[in-house]
Amino acid sequence: MTPIFYFIRRMRSPRGFALFLLALSLSFASATIALAQDQAGVVTGTIADTHGTPISGATVQAMDVERHVKYTGTTDAKGVYHILHLPIGRYQISASASGYNELKKPAFRLSMHQTARVNVSLFSGYLYRVEVKDVAPLLQTDSAELRTTIDADAIENLP
Repeated sequence: MTPIFYFIRRMRSPRGFALFLLALSLSFASATIALAQDQAGVVTGTIADTHGTPISGATVQAMDVERHVKYTGTTDAKGVYHILHLPIGRYQISASASGYNELKKPAFRLSMHQTARVNVSLFSGYLYRVEVKDVAPLLQTDSAELRTTIDADAIENLP
């Protein structure tokens, strides 16, 4: 007897039907959880020195400025970092490495499914700390997708 016929035969009993409903509800629940986890963003970029040489092993932190939660990443041999699965919010990126000054970038808003590229150039030495106060708007160079975020205030002010 093939498995599908065995399954249909077992489903005729009340116990078999209950097991079928349980399996069906668990599959829907896991699909819902998977979709909920997908509503996050990514921050990626390159950490280099002022001459453009990539810095491997640099520590990169994305701090959610609204919740004061820090997410940490490390650069690879090419100076590239990825911080994945970040909840939607405003983030400030800071980077540091041994022999280099720490640098903090201004906060920016990370939207759902957005990949924000934040490149950082670190100055060598321990003499001072650098904090950038102004930054150009983030460009989506990884995607040709266009999007607009409409907040609750804009929706309430519609005619």
